[in-house]
Amino acid sequence: MCHPSNRRAISAALSYALKRSLQILHERQSVSEPGMTENLVAQALSAFDVPLRFFEKTVGRDNGTKKYEVDFLIVVNGKVIPLEVKSGNRKTHPSLDYYCQTYKRQTGKGIVLTKGDLRVTEDYRYIPLPMAWLLLE
Repeated sequence: MCHPSNRRAISAALSYALKRSLQILHERQSVSEPGMTENLVAQALSAFDVPLRFFEKTVGRDNGTKKYEVDFLIVVNGKVIPLEVKSGNRKTHPSLDYYCQTYKRQTGKGIVLTKGDLRVTEDYRYIPLPMAWLLLE
């Protein structure tokens, strides 16, 4: 486990790395912003010894199949918290909705890490990406 005195330094370094990486992505359009953003979050979770878990399920429908994916699942106070990383400004989250509805007894309020502002809705907490590391302290 990461020593508490090192957590703030790691948080600051990861926050800077994310901000800088996003700046570089805007300068170079050839890099996958969603993939890079998810990888930075994965590195941050790993730095704090959080196991990397995800959710993926394909559901059959009348008109074919639908694949649901949640980027990360973290456990906080005995509840599984689904965590979605969004590098864009998407307003809907079908995979997060599906997960939270299907597993509502075991699930806490979902978290969306976003480029947008800090806000809380009935269903989710929206946390700006540079503030994400505060979740781990």
